[in-house]
Amino acid sequence: MEYSRRPQLRIMNRSEEELLLIEAYLQHRLDTYKTLQIEKRIKEDSKFAQKVKDYRNIMEGMASFDEEEFKSELEGWEDEDPYSKPKFTWWPMAAVIVALAVVVGYWLVPSGQTDTNDLFAAHFQPYDDIIHSRDIDDSAILNQAFSFYNKGQFDSAAQNFAYYLEVIPDRSIEFYRGVSLLAANAGTESLPIFERLSNDNGFLLQDPAQWYYGLNLLKEGESEQAEIVISKIAKHEGHDFQAQAQKILEMFSQS
Repeated sequence: MEYSRRPQLRIMNRSEEELLLIEAYLQHRLDTYKTLQIEKRIKEDSKFAQKVKDYRNIMEGMASFDEEEFKSELEGWEDEDPYSKPKFTWWPMAAVIVALAVVVGYWLVPSGQTDTNDLFAAHFQPYDDIIHSRDIDDSAILNQAFSFYNKGQFDSAAQNFAYYLEVIPDRSIEFYRGVSLLAANAGTESLPIFERLSNDNGFLLQDPAQWYYGLNLLKEGESEQAEIVISKIAKHEGHDFQAQAQKILEMFSQS
């Protein structure tokens, strides 16, 4: 079994430390305080917000290629016309990320295998709050749960959603509890929630439930089952997440 590169030790500069912070934010590995700091900076600093967006795009590319293939892709970006190719703004940052990835052992996985955690991190985003924004419930517990949810405090959100569900069973609220658990790195708890809701043909949020079920399987390293679920989404015309699922399948096909 071959590995692409052994990690090396060196001192990271400030730019690299910032990129590691962005990565931790996108992978939901920061505590609540740091997450709120990042989100505040994103709102107030347009350049930083663009950097976060570019980082997500670059990480999707890294999940698709091995080290040498991605470096080759970078060289192509560097040669592009800066006035006609928006990717031109990515390659300086991407070059730093490649160097950093080698340092932290990003590509230290068997050649030709897709890292399911990387795929999860590249595609997971909490589902938009389409319930609380419509003010359809006056429950103090539910209002508090969505307040935590919209602030990125997913542990507290999941707990409050659970309190509400003990009194009033509701599939939509159960869905948001599942998303909260998944965002809070409690994938083993959210998995049965999404599995059940994804098979509920009468559920308004069935498409999102199926998508998060696939992502949850990726998070748990269940690559074969994840590929089955995501393949069904990719082949389902009109599915809310068909395009995203097709993108992940392309990555699987390259592994």
